[in-house]
Amino acid sequence: MTGRERVKRAIEFRCPDRIPVMHAYLPAAMERLGRRLEDVLAKYPSDYGSLTLGYSGDYLIKMGDGDVDVWGCRWSNLAHGIIGQVRGHPLADWEALKSYVPPDPAKYLPSTIVKNGVHRAEPDKYVEAFCGNLFERMQSLRGYENLMMDLALGDQRVIDVRDMIVEHNVKMVHIASQGDIDGIEFSDDWGTQQRLMIRPALWRELFKPAYKRLFEAVRAKGLHVHFHTDGVVIDIIGDLIEIGADVVNVQLAAMDIPELGKQFRGKVCFRTDLDRQYVLPRGTPAEVDQHIKQIVEALGTSEGGIIGCGEIGPDVPIGNIEAMFAAFMKYGAYRGH
Repeated sequence: MTGRERVKRAIEFRCPDRIPVMHAYLPAAMERLGRRLEDVLAKYPSDYGSLTLGYSGDYLIKMGDGDVDVWGCRWSNLAHGIIGQVRGHPLADWEALKSYVPPDPAKYLPSTIVKNGVHRAEPDKYVEAFCGNLFERMQSLRGYENLMMDLALGDQRVIDVRDMIVEHNVKMVHIASQGDIDGIEFSDDWGTQQRLMIRPALWRELFKPAYKRLFEAVRAKGLHVHFHTDGVVIDIIGDLIEIGADVVNVQLAAMDIPELGKQFRGKVCFRTDLDRQYVLPRGTPAEVDQHIKQIVEALGTSEGGIIGCGEIGPDVPIGNIEAMFAAFMKYGAYRGH
């Protein structure tokens, strides 16, 4: 079974031969571990392929201190190989909105992508394209504190900014879907370590319709919808499933994993986000193994529903990386009850 078929079957609950795996590592991890990491990744090949051309979030990691992105946001990055933070917000003053012109992906992307879409480097691997953030882009444009106040006060200009970004991301979907890809991912971190950043009712009022439009644009192309979000987001996972998410990549260890399984097992495919705060960087290989066993038993089914993934940062020991991939293979038969 090819990696492409394996991932599709896991997402669609059509009985893959095993849990598919996805490599995810920060450049800083590769710089620290070098050949040792390369050897582990080669031992456990990814079922996902890389794009020969395409738009991704990788450029954010490469933004140096003071660099400005295509939206006019100025970045500060003091740690090489790890994503920085936006320090310059072009819409910090609402007056700037009157003359602000958002970037046009058809103009800033290479003409080959605009004409032909993104393409896979390996035909037998699953490929997804990243087509942007919404909430996080709003933060970058306005600033986090400003945006939180806007939402609390019900400033209607927030809707204008929201819709502007949605229009941009829909264009991204249309460009990417011209190519030979299988899915499209969106990403927004919505949770703190305790709860959603805004009231669930407000999220459903202002953001759920926006995501629905984005997801519908993807599904109209016959592609899978992938959504990443960190923090305690259990309040909105059901909403994401309702509006068309096929795969959710949520911070599992921030929530009650058995409860996640009780509510959502078999209803959506989970791309696992292993515990990056304790288990991967500070746990033992045995703890990594048991962490993955718990996840598979809670969220997996005999038909599918899990994609194995754990982000490798520069603080993760090589032994834990090896244990992670070995555990995905060991528990790869979807032993959920």
